[in-house]
This record gives sequence, C-alpha cells and structure tokens, in this order.
Amino acid sequence: MVTTSMWPLWQLHADTVRRLRGKSFANRTDVSIETDLTSGVYFLVGFPREWGAFDKAGRQFESQPLPCIASAHPRVNDIGVFDPRLHMAIELDLPNPHPTSLAGISGCSVWKLSDGPLKNDWNPSEARIVAVQTGIFQKAGAIKATQWRHVIPVLMQLVPELRPGLNLQLPGE
Repeated sequence: MVTTSMWPLWQLHADTVRRLRGKSFANRTDVSIETDLTSGVYFLVGFPREWGAFDKAGRQFESQPLPCIASAHPRVNDIGVFDPRLHMAIELDLPNPHPTSLAGISGCSVWKLSDGPLKNDWNPSEARIVAVQTGIFQKAGAIKATQWRHVIPVLMQLVPELRPGLNLQLPGE
C-alpha cells in the first residue's frame, strides 16, 4: 500500500487481477475535469466498513454497497476543511437502511449524472466521473470530494506506472 495524507492506494493481489480480466472499466472518456460542480445531480457508491467482513481463508473483504444519489450541497461554508478550488460537496442524504458510520467509503468515484434534474430521456452514457470522495461532514450534512483535476497529478506522482494513461488528454482540457 502507498499512503499519502489523503489517499491510500492498494496494489491488487494477482488472483484479483486474474478475476478482473475481461471486465469493463471506466476509462478517460468517462472522466470530466470540469470546474463548476456547484449544481447538478451526483451518484456515488461506497462500501462502508460496518457492512463488511474479512474472509481470511479467501483473503478478501466482502461488503455491501451503499449507493447514494444526491444534489450539490448548497452551503459549503458549513463544511470544515473545504477549499472550493479543490473540493466539491454533495448533500448527505442517505437511503434507508444505512450504516451508523460511513468509514470505508472514502476513495469511491463521484459521478455527475446531469447539470439539472434527471430527465425522463436521461441516458447513463451522460454520466462522468468528476471527483473522489474524501470526507464526510455529518453535522453539516455533506459528503466532500476532491475534484479529479487535482487527483490526477497526485496519482501520477505516487504511481509513476500510471503516468502514460493519465497523461492522455481528458475531455474538457
């Protein structure tokens, strides 16, 4: 594991890599580095530690997902450590049932589904990854995320072998 002050990065076990062959993954066309993330509808899905269990025999962690669709948080001044040049905020509006702690969801992708309310003809191909979830502010009712435009340089520095893929021009650049 490589650890920074913000993100731990895990190298996948070889067995996991084998099981992932032939799967479809998000790629650079799914990422947007747009700067205005103050409105819209967002989606994220994290895996709360509270809802998981470690299988030592299988050397894996099994967890239930916690999906969340929410709007941009309107009161970013209510959030603790928050810089609007680096971060975005989403309303903390959890579905029921939900865990008592959201520890473990950090690092999940935040997808922007639309600029305004979802329309009947909305298509999943319109969704773009715009940030990585990096904090929870329960008192303020907000989920904090770091914009992808600031995540990419950190990833390139921490994991140099990712550099060729991350150097590709992204939509919106």
